[in-house]
Parts: sequence; structure tokens; C-alpha cells
Amino acid sequence: MKFISRVLLFALACAPVLALESDRDQPVEIESDAARFDEQQGTTSYTGNVRLTQGSIELLADRIDLISLEGEITELVAMGQPAHYEQLPAPGAEKLIARGNTIRYLLAEDLIELIGQASLSQEGTTLSGGQILYDVREHVLRASGGDGSQERDRVRVTLPPLGSREE
Repeated sequence: MKFISRVLLFALACAPVLALESDRDQPVEIESDAARFDEQQGTTSYTGNVRLTQGSIELLADRIDLISLEGEITELVAMGQPAHYEQLPAPGAEKLIARGNTIRYLLAEDLIELIGQASLSQEGTTLSGGQILYDVREHVLRASGGDGSQERDRVRVTLPPLGSREE
């Protein structure tokens, strides 16, 4: 039971820094077709139409794995075709939408990685490529064509026409 409690605490802690402050105070809800808790291996896996929500945050995937080391959750890995993440970064703002065949969040490093058909979009601006890495602490975004294991996607940025966004 101690491990399960840590899993829920992890879900609260893994909400990216850009989310609404009130999201952190909301309960985490995870729905899936199946769940497997392996305390010895330090993994919790949710499979089949997985939906994780916390306030304005929603993560949809075929599978979500929570990985721990020495009793502390260190990583969240969401997999799908693609996995889909969205959040409201501020009141009145448009939702930030992220997609990737794999969405990986490394807690200690505060890194979010989108791998395979990766894309980020908000307010008509879209960034896509094979891989996108966001360093939350440094506020640095890196995009590349991929990791070499799959056909390379070129990095693409789409910007809305000037004046198309409402002020």
C-alpha cells in the first residue's frame, strides 16, 4: 500500500510547471482497462485506454508506466499512437497540446521528452519533429528530426499569420 500511495503522490508531483497553479491542488484520477503494481520492480503500469487527469491536465495513452527507484517515483512514460497531453497554462489562455508516440517525464532532471511524431501546439503555433525535449528548469526547448531509430522527420514550425490571434 505504501507504494500505491507514492504513485498517487508522484502523479501530483509530475504535473509540469507550466500548468495552472490550482491544478496541483486537484485530485489525480487515473482510468484504464487494467493496472499492474510490481513493488519489487518499482513499476506501476496502466494499460488500455488510459486517461490521467488533474485539474486542467489530461493525458491520454495506450499505456502509462510509473517507474520508481529506491521507493521514489523517478519517471513517467506514456505510450500511444500517439499519446496526447493537454493543459491550460494560465486562466484565459489556450490549451497547450503535446503529442508523441512516447511522452517521457524525468522528475529529477525536470525534462519532458516527446519521441516519435512529436508535436507541441498552442494559439495557432505548432512545433513538430521526430523528437522534442523541454528542459523545465532552464526553459529550453530542443527539437530534432529523431533519434536515428526511425525515419527522420524534419523539424517544422508553423506560425499563425500576423493579426490572426485575438488580443
